[in-house]
Amino acid sequence: MPSYKLTYFNGRGRAECSRLLFAAAGKAYEDCRVVREEWLKLKPTSKLGQLPELEVDGQKYGQSRAIMYYLAREFGFYPSSNLEQLAVDEVVFVLEDFFNAIVKAMFAKEEEKEAKMKEFKETQLDKHLAMLEKALEGNKAKGFFVGDKLSVADIATYDCVSGMKVRFPGCLDSYPLLNGLVDKVGANEGIKAWVAKRPETQM
Repeated sequence: MPSYKLTYFNGRGRAECSRLLFAAAGKAYEDCRVVREEWLKLKPTSKLGQLPELEVDGQKYGQSRAIMYYLAREFGFYPSSNLEQLAVDEVVFVLEDFFNAIVKAMFAKEEEKEAKMKEFKETQLDKHLAMLEKALEGNKAKGFFVGDKLSVADIATYDCVSGMKVRFPGCLDSYPLLNGLVDKVGANEGIKAWVAKRPETQM
């Protein structure tokens, strides 16, 4: 089996879905977390000058989504048919827009942050949750986005939406399929164990 090292800051951010994929698959890896000062020293030796970065048997690779998709394929969390891949990718890119919208609000200037978070809640939160709920409706009998088993779309949704549940209590009350999916993914033994022990961070 290859040796893996995932390097990122001490937060969930753009690396957490990859960590969750390792957890769900029960695969060992080195979870390397760096502070900004350490990263500035490491940056010249990195592949793309950005984090996260994955090393596979010492070979470095960048870009969070590329890393996530590689791990999903390696560990069996990405479907084989083109149409099912399209359905998975659709969800992942909705999540990317969702993530970018809340990051923009969270990292606004301090004097603007409260207004930006209010704007996010009023214009983005339900918009994206409704998209995800609708995507689940076509496969609601099985409870996943695609097919009858866990995929990277489900894991990435858990990563994004479980955080929203904490930040905006009650936000899933109108989205029973999505709420059920989050609970189902969270009950996966590997993911449950990882979430119980992972470092407490803001995001």
